[in-house]
Parts: sequence; C-alpha cells; structure tokens
Amino acid sequence: MADEEENSGDKGEEGGKKKGGKKMLILIVVAVVVLLGGGGAAFFLMSGGKDEAAEVEPQEVEVKYETFQLQPFVVNLSDNRSFLKLTLLLEYDPSIVSPGGILGGGGGAAVGGGGSIDPLTGELPGLLKDREAMMRDSILNVIAVKSREELLTAEGKEQLKEEIIEAANDASGLDEAPIVGAYFLEFIIQ
Repeated sequence: MADEEENSGDKGEEGGKKKGGKKMLILIVVAVVVLLGGGGAAFFLMSGGKDEAAEVEPQEVEVKYETFQLQPFVVNLSDNRSFLKLTLLLEYDPSIVSPGGILGGGGGAAVGGGGSIDPLTGELPGLLKDREAMMRDSILNVIAVKSREELLTAEGKEQLKEEIIEAANDASGLDEAPIVGAYFLEFIIQ
C-alpha cells in the first residue's frame, strides 16, 4: 500500500506538472502573440509617423519682399501715334540681392521699411544696381511693342506686368528670379 500511495502521489505530481505545464505553455503563447502584436503595431505607428512628419515638415517660410521704384519711362507705343508714361514699382526678394542673401551684394530698400537706399531715388538694390541699364532696356523693349488698344484693357495691363517681371528677371543676370511683382504707380497713355 505504501507503494500504491507513492505511485498515486507520483501520478498526482506528474498530473499537476502536466496541467501546470499546459497553463504555462498557454501563457507563453499568449505573451508571444501580445508581444508580436504590440511590436507590429508599434512598427506601423512609427513608420506612419515618419510619413506624416515628412508631410508636415515642409512649412512655407514667409519671405518679406521689398520694393524699389524705377525712374519714369516715357515710351512711344507701337501704333506710332501714342506714348505711355509709366512709373513702375518692382517688388523683389531681398535674400537674392542683399548682402546677407544667397548671392550677396549691396543693401536693399523697402518702401517704409528700413532699407539703406531711398526707394524714390530710382536706385536699384544690391546686385541689381549693376544691371540697371540692361533691366531698363528690357522693360522699354517690352513696352514699345504694345499698342494703345492693348494697354487700355485690364488684361493688357496684367499681361504687361507679367512681361515686365519676366524681362527684368532675365536682364538681372542672376540664376534665381529676384523680381516677384510689378506695380504701376503712374500709367498715362496719350
């Protein structure tokens, strides 16, 4: 009987070990599944965050443009019976033409804004100063091919502004386009 008790005790311990072993195995499997699921979720969240961060990172930097006024233009129009007197204010990116800018050069001026050059003198800022004759020539050539009828329409004036900006940028001799806007201060056709 003692042997039977020992045998029955051994069976009980073995049976207990098997039940405990099954529970332990189930717990390990569940833990592995949870860890793999958590790791997978973390991986997808981390990789998704990089895409969102890449989309959010490129923020537009607000560039403060400055202006300068050119001396008035008096140009015969293409119809030979009219002329245009035009006073032009050009808007430019100071980071391209100023000393601290990308390409270096002289100081810039802004209307009412702390530049070292009076914008009403007609003196161009920075690197544009050396190209003033070329810019004026290009602008004169753009204006001279226009007719009175073209310039009397709103569309004609807007097209003239676009062509002046393009001509001034081409004549500036810079890799980047410094002129971003053109404004008519005086526009008289006779």
